[in-house]
Amino acid sequence: MSDIWQYLSDSAMPLVVYGMGDGADKLFSVLERCGLRRRVVAVIASDDFVRGQSCHGFIVKKLSDVRAEQNGEPFTILLAFGTRQPEVLDYIYALCDDENAEYELYAPDLPVAGDTDKLFDANFYTENMDRIDAVRDKLCDDWSKFVFDSMIDYKLTGAVDYLRDNFSEREETLSLLGISGAGTDTFVDLGAFDGDTVEEFLWLTDKNFNKIYALEPDERNFLKLRRRHYALGSGKFVPINAAASYFDGVVPFDMSGGRHGRIGADARRKSREIIAKRVDTICAGDTVSYIKLDVEGAEAAALEGAALTIARDKPVLHVAAYHRFDDLIALPELILRLNPEYRLFLRRQECLPGWELNIIAVNNNI
Repeated sequence: MSDIWQYLSDSAMPLVVYGMGDGADKLFSVLERCGLRRRVVAVIASDDFVRGQSCHGFIVKKLSDVRAEQNGEPFTILLAFGTRQPEVLDYIYALCDDENAEYELYAPDLPVAGDTDKLFDANFYTENMDRIDAVRDKLCDDWSKFVFDSMIDYKLTGAVDYLRDNFSEREETLSLLGISGAGTDTFVDLGAFDGDTVEEFLWLTDKNFNKIYALEPDERNFLKLRRRHYALGSGKFVPINAAASYFDGVVPFDMSGGRHGRIGADARRKSREIIAKRVDTICAGDTVSYIKLDVEGAEAAALEGAALTIARDKPVLHVAAYHRFDDLIALPELILRLNPEYRLFLRRQECLPGWELNIIAVNNNI
């Protein structure tokens, strides 16, 4: 068993980092630990984004510049950013498909959150084969198992091809949730951002529902969320400026902004303390039918904080499973520990690298 890091170590080709920002920081950190940092010869960006920036001591260039500098000698491109933009995806796919190119392109799997020193590498795979097989056996349809297998292959190899056909349309994913629109559904949206997933729930129920709890820790996003859905009324729409966790209290919050603020302090970024809430506390008097969790690596903590609600109501769960290096294995295990009756499905939306991966857990009696 090998992995991309061993492959890169065994290769003599120069390395080119494609991307800047947080993704490049994480990739450079891993390359340093693997003894590969010295092999990096350039940092590139898509042509429209090249403006003479610097990144880790390199002036950011266009791919065409690097190809000219390499003068036909082969090199390896490592993708260090995420995208769902169709035109960017098409461009990267085209780079992979260029049979005359003198380069290889990989999209290494790097943790979005949590312990970024840990990787889903060959060592992790071989040490956890029994766990991996057990999770796969719990998946309830062939497509989930196909997605699971392709994600394992991708995580080990960084090969883009494993991600090109393992995604589903959003509507198909939502159809698994079984939201009735009968007016009885109570939705708990953990990581509500600016209200986009509340909008999705309103579409699923045709605005006929019981109540919505929407937790968003970032204050700017929270204000957008509240303004966007204030007309639903305070009795039915309950926005809460807090993070979902396994306890009620305060937690440090990395204020990265946008969708990517997360629990935990980071010396490189501005952070402050915010309120943390358990779902079990917030929803003590309600029967919950649906919980969505996309909380930037705090999914396990948020699930623990909803343990009583999950045991009591057996709500449908829609859980992001790509932020931490082992989410694909650890989160299904946790969900089944909280409620062994759940049926598990795995679905993914198209993007690079292997993000937008979700577990849908449905009560076995439905």
